[in-house]
Amino acid sequence: MTKLLALTLFLFTIILISCNRDEKEHKNHNLTEHYFDNASAFQNRYEYDSDIFYYKKELNRSISDTVRIKSLIRLCSIFWWIEMPDSARQYFHESEKVYNNIKNYPHLLSTFLLNKGTYLQKEKEHIRSKLARDSALQIHLSIVLENDTSLSRLYNDLGKSCFFLNKTDSAIIFYNKALLIAKRKTNPDNMEVVNYLSNLGLMYDYENNYKLAEKYYTECDSAINRNRIIDYNLVQYVYSNIANFCASVYDYEKSFKYQNLRIKILSKHPEKYATQLYALYLEKSNRYAYLKQFENAWLFCDKASDLANIYKKNFDFDLGLLYYQRGYLLIMQGNNYGEALKMFRECARISKNRNSQEFHYSVILSADCYTRLKQYKSSIKILTNEIHILDSLQKKIELSENSINIFRMLAC
Repeated sequence: MTKLLALTLFLFTIILISCNRDEKEHKNHNLTEHYFDNASAFQNRYEYDSDIFYYKKELNRSISDTVRIKSLIRLCSIFWWIEMPDSARQYFHESEKVYNNIKNYPHLLSTFLLNKGTYLQKEKEHIRSKLARDSALQIHLSIVLENDTSLSRLYNDLGKSCFFLNKTDSAIIFYNKALLIAKRKTNPDNMEVVNYLSNLGLMYDYENNYKLAEKYYTECDSAINRNRIIDYNLVQYVYSNIANFCASVYDYEKSFKYQNLRIKILSKHPEKYATQLYALYLEKSNRYAYLKQFENAWLFCDKASDLANIYKKNFDFDLGLLYYQRGYLLIMQGNNYGEALKMFRECARISKNRNSQEFHYSVILSADCYTRLKQYKSSIKILTNEIHILDSLQKKIELSENSINIFRMLAC
C-alpha cells in the first residue's frame, strides 16, 4: 500500500510538471521583466554591483536574442560608467554578434546604435559616433512622438558628439532638448536633470559666457543638495566642472571648495578611483603653484606620488604628469634648475609615445632650463625642433626672458 501511494505521488508530480511547463514558458517574459525592473531599481540607487549581478544572471539564463542584447547593452553601459573599459568592450563586441537578429525590433536597434555611439566615443572615433547616434535618433523618432520622454538620453548623447566635434552651438541645442524632456518626466532634482544642467554649464563655460554658465551650475548644485538619491560618479564629475569654472573666473576659494568635495567622494573608494584622484591631486597642486602657495602645492604633488606607488599594479598612471609637476614647481620657486631639467626630461621620455600636451610642455621647459643654466646650444637645439608649436605653447607656460629671445631669434 505504501509503495502504491509513493508511485501515485510520483506520477502525479510528473503530470504536474508537464502541465506547468507551458505556463512557465509563458511566464518567462514576465520573469525577464522582473529582473530588469529589479536592476533598474538598483540603478536608481546606483548599486552597480547588484546591477551587474542581475544582468549577468539574465544573460546566462536566456536564449532569446532580444533579452540577451538588452543585458549586453546594459552591462556595456555600466562598465563604461564605472571605468572598466575592457569589460565594456567585451560586452559591446558580444552585442554586435546578435545585431543582425534584432533588425526587426526598432526599439532594440535604436538602443544598440546608441550604445555603439558610446563605444565609438570612448574609442575617440567622434564622427562615427555621431553617425551612429543620428541613426538611433531617426529610428527612435519613427516609433515615438518628437517629445517622448525616452528621447532625453539620445539628445544628451548627440550633444556630447557635437561637443567632441567642437560644435558647441549644436551641443547646446541638444542638451536643452534633453533637459526640457527630463524635467517633464522626472522631478526637477533628479540626477538625470543634474547631468544635463552640468553639461549646459560646461558648454557656456567653453564659450566664455560665464553668466549663463554660473546660472546652470548654481541650479545644478542646488539640485544635488536637495536630492536624497545621489550618483556619486556623476556628482564628482559635476564638482570637477564647477571647480574648473570657478578657477576660470578667478574664484579660487570656491574652486578649492568643490575640489575638496570631489576628493571627499573619490577618497571613499581609492581602489576604484585611484587614477581620478591622482589627476585631481596634481590639478590641485598646479592651482596652488599658480597662487604661489608652494607648501600646499608640494603636499598634493606628494599625495599623487604616494597614490601611484600604492596602486601602480592595478592602474596605468600617467607618471609623466607627476614628473612635469615636480619640474614645474622647481622652476616656479626659482631654484634648482638642474633638478627641474631632470624632471622634464623624464616626463618627455615617459610621455613621448602618448604625444600628449605635457610631452610638448616638458620639452619646451627643458629648453628653458638649459637657458637658465646658460647651456644655450642645447636650448637652441630643442627650440628649433619644437618651433612649429612653440608660439601656441608660449601663451600657456612661463619662459625665461632669454628663452623668449632665443625663440624670437629662431622665428625670424
